[in-house]
Amino acid sequence: MQSFSNPEENVHKSLEFLRHVPGETGLVIFPEYQLYLPDFTSVPPAFQDERIVTLFSDHSAYRFLMVNYPQQSGRARPYNCSSTIYNGKIVSQYRKIHLYDAARSRESNSFEPGTGLSEPYGIGEFFFGNQVCYDIRFPEASRNLRIGGSRAIVYQAGWFSGEGKLEQWRSLLIARAVENGCYVLGSAQCGPQFTGHSMIVSPYGSIVAEAENSETIISGILDSDVLERYDVDYPLLSQRNRLSDIVDH
Repeated sequence: MQSFSNPEENVHKSLEFLRHVPGETGLVIFPEYQLYLPDFTSVPPAFQDERIVTLFSDHSAYRFLMVNYPQQSGRARPYNCSSTIYNGKIVSQYRKIHLYDAARSRESNSFEPGTGLSEPYGIGEFFFGNQVCYDIRFPEASRNLRIGGSRAIVYQAGWFSGEGKLEQWRSLLIARAVENGCYVLGSAQCGPQFTGHSMIVSPYGSIVAEAENSETIISGILDSDVLERYDVDYPLLSQRNRLSDIVDH
């Protein structure tokens, strides 16, 4: 999806996308900055959760929707928030911890950082954990989600374009999948500012589906048999040596 700074336009575009999603789809993931594309110099308009649920309620009756928006925080700036909606209710919520204060950008001019990881939540036989964009460069977060039971980790992203950035995006998605033995799903903004290339990656590092840098819908099936086979081939969690655990001092 290519979002802009007009929330109403982005809401309309999101609802149009949902009208083209096959009926049997169990989970739909939108990218970071879905409802508002910030410029990192000003504070975005914030949404209340109740408003988000109302906007997407009709499309969450039979499937899970993962949306991204500036969430009202009661503080100087909103949170960069990922919420998963099902049957008209928010069933999981994550506020981006690692803001993109890098490469001459300062996301902290626009957002407050979150204070904790998402709780894994079940969709069928899979448990999911949510992350947002720059979080992917901090592998401890995904490892903790995996230890907590997640077998699929979602990255909503607005991955800015630049030299080597597409290669980094693809490599990091594959690395998080292989090192944790889980599926990784990356939903990305497209357009001239961003790399695009939303992806679904298996625990073996194979790309199940990949978009170009243009608006589209990609889809894939998460296979629990693949996870069981991977656990036999590479029993990572049972072999994890606590001497290698990272400890903050």
